[in-house]
Amino acid sequence: MAIDAAEVSAEEAARMERVCILFDGNDEMQLTAARGQWRALTGAGTVAEYWAQDDGRWARRMTTARED
Repeated sequence: MAIDAAEVSAEEAARMERVCILFDGNDEMQLTAARGQWRALTGAGTVAEYWAQDDGRWARRMTTARED
């Protein structure tokens, strides 16, 4: 798990079964860092999902395509 805008490289993510990047969407700096992470990881081919909390419940907002 990565928090507080901790950087996760595509190489690190590839060695893991699952990586979670947690950020405060109300904090502009964390949001900007998370968006950069998303672009870097998905641009390198990492399969990713974006989840957000709405009214106390988690909902999947976006998923990249899996290569099979």
